[in-house]
Amino acid sequence: MALFRDVVVLWLVALLFESVAGLSKFGVDPPTTAQCTAVTNILRFDCYPEDGATEELCNNRGCCWLPPTTAERKDPSLGVILDIPYCYYPTGYGSYELSDLSDTSAGKSATLKRTVASYIPNDINTIQIDAKFESQTRLHVRLYDPANQRWEPPLPQLPQVAGGETNTDYEFVMEESKIGFQVVRKSTKEVL
Repeated sequence: MALFRDVVVLWLVALLFESVAGLSKFGVDPPTTAQCTAVTNILRFDCYPEDGATEELCNNRGCCWLPPTTAERKDPSLGVILDIPYCYYPTGYGSYELSDLSDTSAGKSATLKRTVASYIPNDINTIQIDAKFESQTRLHVRLYDPANQRWEPPLPQLPQVAGGETNTDYEFVMEESKIGFQVVRKSTKEVL
């Protein structure tokens, strides 16, 4: 009996070491059940878009693994089977951290810095966010890699303005505790 217990303990230690070793590569903790179940099928964002996803590989990225049932995959309005990812990002998956949030003469500026290693080759480690308040009703948000110039799609020809409009119909909201931003209509507080 003692031998069986020792074998089980060694097996559990090996399994734990294997899991921790895989997770440490990307520096993320495994998600909680609540983080995984909070993501509805329609909001699942594929954490393993390349071929060969398995539960183990998914877990190594700190993502959720939950194959949808056949009933969940059927869309009654379209009559088709949806391609719902089995491996998806949990709520609160923090791969970037917001820093250097500041007001500028034209609007707001912030930097996103990568906090965990990426499985994507040549991924961007720093993202610059510049929000330019161009007019009372027009906002220009630009997200870019400040370390490497890349091709950007040409913008439509609009009248050029310096920016820095203070009397706007919108509010540009960024919080240091969250990744992302919101544009809110001031009159109704509706998120656009």
